Amino acid sequence: MAVTATLVARIDANTIELQKALNRIDKKFDKMAENGKKSSQSLGRSLNFLKKAAVGFAAVQLFKSVAKSGIAFQALQVKLETATKDVLIAADAMKFLDDTTEELGIDFQQAAGQFANFSAAALRSGTDYGTVKETFLEVSKAVTSMKLSAADSGLVFQALSQIASKGVVSMEELRRQMGEKLPFALSAAAAGFGVTTQKMEEMVSSGKVASSEFFPKFAKGLREDVGDAAAKASKSATANLNRLNNAIFKLKTQATQGKFMEDLTESITILTGTLNDPNLQQGFKDLVAGMGAVANIALKGASAVGSFFGRIKRLGDDVGFALAETFGFIDNLDSVDANAAAEKIAAKNLEISEKAKALIAQQKAASDKAVATKETGEKFS
Repeated sequence: MAVTATLVARIDANTIELQKALNRIDKKFDKMAENGKKSSQSLGRSLNFLKKAAVGFAAVQLFKSVAKSGIAFQALQVKLETATKDVLIAADAMKFLDDTTEELGIDFQQAAGQFANFSAAALRSGTDYGTVKETFLEVSKAVTSMKLSAADSGLVFQALSQIASKGVVSMEELRRQMGEKLPFALSAAAAGFGVTTQKMEEMVSSGKVASSEFFPKFAKGLREDVGDAAAKASKSATANLNRLNNAIFKLKTQATQGKFMEDLTESITILTGTLNDPNLQQGFKDLVAGMGAVANIALKGASAVGSFFGRIKRLGDDVGFALAETFGFIDNLDSVDANAAAEKIAAKNLEISEKAKALIAQQKAASDKAVATKETGEKFS
């Protein structure tokens, strides 16, 4: 009977301890819900501030992009005016470049820089402006037909500018620098002069072929050699992408030439003030604090649940040990005492079963609160 009493005492003690643990967990979950609500409100305020910040940031990026394009376009204008020494010719060159890049689907900014360098050297070495445009156009078509990369295209026009700068043609530029990217450069030059490639090599090697004489004949030879290959290449995806980029660049540069830039500048000034607003800055602080609170709540919730299941395990171990101990002594009791002990154990088992049901219900309620708290945190994360 003493053993049975011990069993009952142990079960009662553990049941009371379990109830205390469940009560503590329930309070923790209530606290989690309360803190989660406060954090949600804080996060909501922060998100409103962040919306303003996002709009401001996008406007700043737009302004910087437009301004950068405007500066680049102005630099090209100055470069062309310097290269041609004439504002009107520079304006004509800009239109020529606009038409050429649209026709061939090549990058406008790169082409404008290459044309400025070539024209600056060619015009000063005695080549007329019309020949400069013609040569540039035919070389651009040849480059397009070969689908050269921007880097390789740059090397071709670099060789062309070097020929113009020297005032004479050399095999270094014609065969090695230009010929590596345009394998038909030498043969095109020979065709333009109406001679064989061997004779063309001899003429160039003599150092007596002036660049002003070379360019128009070279353009003629390229035109005959390339044919309509450039027109076919200009329909590629790369060419169309270049046209799109050129259109975006022109749109930005046009914006810098009108009142839009003034309005945008004023807007940026206002947005700069908004970004420096103490309320906005506090919003960022609230966001960080809210995220920290959610993380803290989640950790506390995990700790509480872990403690809960730890107590469940310990209770099960104690009950199992007590039951085993009782049944171990039943064999030494007389029949009356054994029956009495069995009845008490059966009654206690029924009690444990009822409490287990209540435990499951409480745990389900606690889990529902945990899920709700988690969803609240995820919503604002």
